[in-house]
Amino acid sequence: QQAPHTLRCCRWQSCLQSAMIQVAADFGATLASVFAKGWALATSLPLVGAVLRKLQAAIPDVNDQNILSFFALLMRYRSFDFVAFMRSHREALKRGQETGDFVPGVCNYYRLMADIITMSSGPFWHFVPMTQGLSRKECHDQFHHRMASYLSARSEDKILEFGCGFGEIGRQVALISGASVTGLTMADEEIAGGNERIKKAGLEGRCAMVQGNYHKMPFEDESFDKVFGVYTLKYSADLTTAIGEMARVLKPGG
Repeated sequence: QQAPHTLRCCRWQSCLQSAMIQVAADFGATLASVFAKGWALATSLPLVGAVLRKLQAAIPDVNDQNILSFFALLMRYRSFDFVAFMRSHREALKRGQETGDFVPGVCNYYRLMADIITMSSGPFWHFVPMTQGLSRKECHDQFHHRMASYLSARSEDKILEFGCGFGEIGRQVALISGASVTGLTMADEEIAGGNERIKKAGLEGRCAMVQGNYHKMPFEDESFDKVFGVYTLKYSADLTTAIGEMARVLKPGG
């Protein structure tokens, strides 16, 4: 007899919680809008605006390398067992050396490091040529444009980025060229994170994440117009097979 009453209470509590969350979200959106308008007005004033713009320039970009990320990492991983992680990583490396299969080791490594690298360096992980007078993010943007140009990427192209991690370079190529880009990676965390970034960029119709090993790609022959990878073949234990797979999925003349 108590079950229907309990069920009604749970439903009532759930509805109340949903309503409170919606109110909080609406209030947050309104507050953010008011703050944005107030900030825009303040920065337009001659003296106050100059001071605020300098203050804004001094604040580290959360999507790039900055010292504040060190403290964020300390907070997030203050209870993480790094000793156990390194033990599991060494065991996976040993098995890879014995069997020639390093896939479990790579996935184990990026299970943790994908988040740590992103928190400390933003979405752009790879080293790129640095140009004097440009920020790190501007140099990455320059690199992405060069990659799109090197690929001769066009809007009608289907492009594969293998060993893509979160697939950031492929997404940037898609944004620059209008091409459709598929990212191939192995770690669960990178598939989930890559899909989140695709949605955030509004590229659901042109970008996709696929889980798989580039030594045995889950694609039909001659599936892509262009194929590329960055900073990934160092993980291959069989370069001949890996490059053979790239050639297999590439269309003639690609």
